[in-house]
Amino acid sequence: MSIHVDDIRSYPEEMIAKRARRFGNRWCHLWCDPGEEALLHLFARRIGLARGWFQDRKGFPHYDVTPSKRVSAIAEGALQTDLRLWLAGQGKDSATMPIGLAQAPVQAELPIEVPIEIPWRPRR
Repeated sequence: MSIHVDDIRSYPEEMIAKRARRFGNRWCHLWCDPGEEALLHLFARRIGLARGWFQDRKGFPHYDVTPSKRVSAIAEGALQTDLRLWLAGQGKDSATMPIGLAQAPVQAELPIEVPIEIPWRPRR
């Protein structure tokens, strides 16, 4: 039973929903092992994500998260995982990187003290 985050990537503006562009172009994914969506929602809530931001994509249900939310997720125990390897192996342990190796560059770039952003809210 695991919650995962991948590396931050920069996306072209046209790939980002208009209502989310104000949070920048740097995003990553927060997801869980198959069948553990309830745990994912509890975890997401704990780091300040609203349930309405969940993307129930067939084959890859996930939340998109900003760099500061990624830092929060890692602090709460999310595993830093290579998404491509995880998708290829559907969650086999070989995709999960040891925390000490993958976390260092992120901490240098985004210290834990970074204020947590409030993501966009979906229209009702």
